[in-house]
Amino acid sequence: MSKLNTPKIAGALIGAALFLLGNTAFATVINFDQDDQGNNLIAGSDFPSATDFDDLGVTFSAASGQLNYFNSTCTTGSSGTCTGNDDDLSFGLGNVLILQENNVALSNPNDEAGGGTIVATFATAVFLETIGFGDLETDGNLNAFSDQEARVTVFDINGVQIFQTIVGNGNGLTSSIDFGLANVGRVETQFRGSGSITSFAFAVPAPATLGLLGLGLLGFGARSRRR
Repeated sequence: MSKLNTPKIAGALIGAALFLLGNTAFATVINFDQDDQGNNLIAGSDFPSATDFDDLGVTFSAASGQLNYFNSTCTTGSSGTCTGNDDDLSFGLGNVLILQENNVALSNPNDEAGGGTIVATFATAVFLETIGFGDLETDGNLNAFSDQEARVTVFDINGVQIFQTIVGNGNGLTSSIDFGLANVGRVETQFRGSGSITSFAFAVPAPATLGLLGLGLLGFGARSRRR
């Protein structure tokens, strides 16, 4: 019977575990229709709080003003159901995250025309995948922060800026950006005018892979000693 090549097998186990560690993650997609406990969020009745998604590892806050949920699955026109008569946010995407219009009750969701900043803060470093945006009027020049566009700034877990871009999609339209950035700790979205975040997708690397590596090596060692 041929002998086991211990160094090669151990090396293969470590290599496989490191590959899994780099490619295994807990994916999270937030669309603002439900909180982290699976409870439905009703725009105009349920108002954003720091605990809505903290069990998923992220909290949303406003640098100024107040956050609110807007039900974009609303009908437009004189007899429409869009709160605040804000037909521009009628995307059919369920709830979206907005900065509430100043001096207007949260029970009447409507986005602030004067802009502001929404901040997403992560409890641990994440892989930022995609963010969706809606109703960002643009003059077509995304090289300059103008009109009613949004500027997205991404920081690593240590607070160092690692990326910045300008987003504009048009009045009443939606779009998304694929970031593909690792070690992200915070994302700031600055709106010059009205607008919304329609979805937020990120992934948390899975630490359990190292545990699997340890178990595999222990089992391999026990098998080798028996031989």
